[in-house]
Amino acid sequence: ELITNNINLYDLLQMSAKYDMISYELTNKLPVIFNTGFPAYSELSSEYPLNDSAIECYLRILSTTNDTLISRKYGGQVAEEISQKAMEILESTDIQTSQRLDALNEFDEYLNENKYNPGTTADFTAASIFVSLIDKYSQSGL
Repeated sequence: ELITNNINLYDLLQMSAKYDMISYELTNKLPVIFNTGFPAYSELSSEYPLNDSAIECYLRILSTTNDTLISRKYGGQVAEEISQKAMEILESTDIQTSQRLDALNEFDEYLNENKYNPGTTADFTAASIFVSLIDKYSQSGL
């Protein structure tokens, strides 16, 4: 049917962009990666350990973008609740504190107990780190 209707990958991604954030991201110039993840990780990684920077980047993305893997599997309300929990962690704790670690452990436990996997957010985080590394290497002349 795709061949018969002459639908290419970009067209297919545009069709699914209404309900899939990765498709939306790929057809709209990577707004989450370039406007949230990349700037966050780049800034943080110059000041904090890479793991802390990655976790903070993940939380910032998750707090502003409902994860579509969660939405499709458990519904939009659950995705919104998870984003809200990420926002609460960011607003109520500081990076590299025992309070943050406690909040992260509690959040991780909540996600695991409910079998929630914000995988789209993980993909965006990985892409943001990749873009940051490319940016750093291109600026260094390597």
